[in-house]
Amino acid sequence: MPLLEAVGNPSAVNPDRGLRREAQARDWPVLTFNRPVRLKQRSASLTAVSSRPVLAAAAVGAAAATAGLVWYATRKRASGA
Repeated sequence: MPLLEAVGNPSAVNPDRGLRREAQARDWPVLTFNRPVRLKQRSASLTAVSSRPVLAAAAVGAAAATAGLVWYATRKRASGA
């Protein structure tokens, strides 16, 4: 209840009896979902989708670091140091 009271637009999602009663007394929307989604199944699909940009950024970063090292090494050789 304290968390729902703290947010601007509270909604009771698949509430138990007590929370449903309280939500109705406070005129909060009550959302009921009939087809639950397994958390493990849902998180696996989110991980697969969200990891692609991270992998791309890591590849770009590694390529930039490699290019920097090559540039530094050739510059150092050219100066004779």
